[in-house]
Amino acid sequence: MVGLDSPDDGGVIDIGNGIRVVQTVDFFTPILDNPFDWGKVAAANALSDIYAMGGTPISSLQLVSWPREDLSFEILSEVLKGGLEIMQSAGCNIIGGHSIDDKEPKYGFAVTGIINDAIYKKRNLQVGDKLFLTKPLGSGIISSAIKKNIASEKAISEVTEVMTTLNDKELETAKELNVNEINVDDFLINTNRIQVTNSNADLELSASGTGKVLIPDNNLQVENDFTVNGSSTLQDITINGTANINGDITQAGDITVSGNTTVTGNLSVGATAQFENIVISGNTVRTTDSNSPLELNASNSGTVNVSTNDVNVNNNLLVNGTITASNLSTSNVITGSEFATSSILIKQNFITTTDSNADLDLRANGTGGINLEGINVNDTTITSTSSLTFNPTGGSVIIDSTGSLVIPKGTTAQRDNTLGAGQIRFNTTLSQFEGYDGSVWSNLTGVQDRDGDTKITAELTPGANDNTIRFYVSDNVVATLNSTRFEVPEVQVDDININGNVISTSTADTDLQFSANGTGQVKFENFGVSGSTITN
Repeated sequence: MVGLDSPDDGGVIDIGNGIRVVQTVDFFTPILDNPFDWGKVAAANALSDIYAMGGTPISSLQLVSWPREDLSFEILSEVLKGGLEIMQSAGCNIIGGHSIDDKEPKYGFAVTGIINDAIYKKRNLQVGDKLFLTKPLGSGIISSAIKKNIASEKAISEVTEVMTTLNDKELETAKELNVNEINVDDFLINTNRIQVTNSNADLELSASGTGKVLIPDNNLQVENDFTVNGSSTLQDITINGTANINGDITQAGDITVSGNTTVTGNLSVGATAQFENIVISGNTVRTTDSNSPLELNASNSGTVNVSTNDVNVNNNLLVNGTITASNLSTSNVITGSEFATSSILIKQNFITTTDSNADLDLRANGTGGINLEGINVNDTTITSTSSLTFNPTGGSVIIDSTGSLVIPKGTTAQRDNTLGAGQIRFNTTLSQFEGYDGSVWSNLTGVQDRDGDTKITAELTPGANDNTIRFYVSDNVVATLNSTRFEVPEVQVDDININGNVISTSTADTDLQFSANGTGQVKFENFGVSGSTITN
């Protein structure tokens, strides 16, 4: 409050709760030959700075510079006794000090006091002020005369009396006469403070007629309750009590309220508004308590309405009732027992449409997709970062379409045996469909052995459409079948072997027997054999 920016007799610090501390320091060389009187003068001189600022001294520290080789400690003891006597008479405790060895003796005090009323500052002096002298002028001249041994004993006695007299009584007179403090009925005006003197009485500021109570170009800080019966236009306001405003508030600066706030009109804040732990700044409402939730509560059956605007939540949103919103955006979590939009209801673990027989449509914006845990749906494509599993409980997977089902495809090296049995894919290396039974991969295109070199194919060349079935053994064609014939190099049926144009028995020394059925004959070109008859 008072420091180096406006030097004075002492510095003043406001430490809160209405306590203002004043501090000063003063010490000098001997101005009297009597060491006891010198100590008294040094103490009174230091205390006078506290009184000059309007304070009451409470404690002090002694400052001593003493030539220990030249002056005895008995003399120093007298100096200290003189200082102690004055400090005790002022009710100021000496609580310590510091001494050093010096060629020239010096003595004084650093004093601390408390200011309960007005602060008296030199810069507050104005032209026309009356000046009251607390002591006669000339003590400095007589002190110089004492040093030169030209002062009379009478002058020395009188100046000693003047310089050892405290200014505490003069301070009381100054408080009674000083215009910086005025008592009018129940009001006390003290420097920068207007207060009522009646206990528990309100401080009321009223303008006449349609006039206004103006506090131009200054911030308003209210330590207790603040009640406005009309409109309020403020720059910055801090209220530590309760605010009751029956009119409108137009707030150009910051507003801070630590108590209750009741506004029956409109509240308009141009900067930041703080109500206990809630801060409203610009278009943001936040709490000042770390990790605490921001709660919006309506009274009884009322609702929290955000009319004709979107809601964007950057953290978790916990709703104990029902949300009805046009557009709701969040980058975190919404928690509620039930969530409903115009046609969608979210309750427990279900998302349903509220329109009868209507589709539930999930759409992403632009080229984005819909992510369902590890599954992404984008337009007509479903992708997954791992295996995609369809697992209906007690049912089947049914794909109902007139189109086709495109199954996975890849090279032989890309087979994945870790998924177990039941896999179906198209092998691009072998150009065939194949399935996995848990141990080996099998061809699903026709019939073939494990290594694919013994097989039955419908065409020699895929797409040639020659209507011929071919039988391969070790990748060699061993038989063909079409609509008119079955061609094979050699056929063995039981004990009959047909090879080229030879029919024989496969067992040595066994007859080759041809038998017709019933009355039929066995024919060899133009000869017919029936029983024991050969006819031509």
